Amino acid sequence: MIRPHSTLVGALAVALTIAGCAPDPPSPTPTASPSVTQSAEAPPSTTPTPSETSVDFTSGDPVLLHPPGELGPAWEEVFALPYGDDDGQLGTSQGGEGLEWGPSYGTQLPDGTWWFLDAANFRLAHFDDGGGYLGDAPLPEEHLAQGEFFQWQSPQALANGTVVLQSTTPDRPGLLRMSVDGAFSRVDMAGFVAVKATDGATLFGFDEQGAGVAVDPADGAISPADGFTGQAGMRYSVEGEPGSLTVRLGGQRIVLPLEAAGYPGALPYPVVETATGTDGVLSLLVTGIVEVEPGTAVDTQALLRIDTAGKGTVEPVPMLTSASDPGDGARLGVRLGDERPWLMIVGDDALTVYRRG
Repeated sequence: MIRPHSTLVGALAVALTIAGCAPDPPSPTPTASPSVTQSAEAPPSTTPTPSETSVDFTSGDPVLLHPPGELGPAWEEVFALPYGDDDGQLGTSQGGEGLEWGPSYGTQLPDGTWWFLDAANFRLAHFDDGGGYLGDAPLPEEHLAQGEFFQWQSPQALANGTVVLQSTTPDRPGLLRMSVDGAFSRVDMAGFVAVKATDGATLFGFDEQGAGVAVDPADGAISPADGFTGQAGMRYSVEGEPGSLTVRLGGQRIVLPLEAAGYPGALPYPVVETATGTDGVLSLLVTGIVEVEPGTAVDTQALLRIDTAGKGTVEPVPMLTSASDPGDGARLGVRLGDERPWLMIVGDDALTVYRRG
């Protein structure tokens, strides 16, 4: 897809920060996704998008990012949750100029069920692994900013079944924990942290200066961390710059040159989400904005799956955003105790979850 010049400056500024390398600024309301249009001056690439490509990531060969495509045959739609007013549906809220904000994101618990942040209805909504409605957990008024604003985002599931949310209330950093019995408790923190991952016991992310940190969800204590710990004790880190990612995994340092298919010489500005499984594979959801000519940029993306030997696959992914997407949670994840990555997309009419077999 092509971004017009009016959105390019902001888009590149966002893309230069790898997701997780700096905290998301707290905001009481979501910000609109930039409009996407197609430019006649730079038509989209006609390079075919392969469904899956086996790659030796240690070879130094470029990793090709493609425009949004279709998921390969290894993926299936798990469920789609339409928006509406019924208890078993997710709510929307007005975003101005006729725009309806969709719900926030969700997370999967070790027992296979899902909790979604239904901000319009001031609750967490509970669903089984087939999308069947199981009930909800309304947020007590004491945990709403000024008693009326839902200012929590980016849920993480711990191994004991606790769901942890991050505060977006300005000047009040903290976590909100929901235990398995539905009880809520707040934990204050010394500063804001963009939590991006968990090993089931500790949260990992980045502080306000962009330094890696570990967070104890029991008391909110923040400590330095030179990398993340994932499932099966996997230690990893990802750093990015225009046209390149550096991945440290399994004792290896792997440099991944990035190229946009059909636009040789144009450098992608990467944004990354990560997730790990019990199989020792690191999944990277990479989206890259490419300026193909002054004032015109192209969206390219891919899902990379890398094992500790540096081998794996590159796969296409569909359009990840919509006009209703608040952009405040993880699109990529793996359930604790599982190895199958999932993708979550907040669409115009429904929230959809896909999973790799």
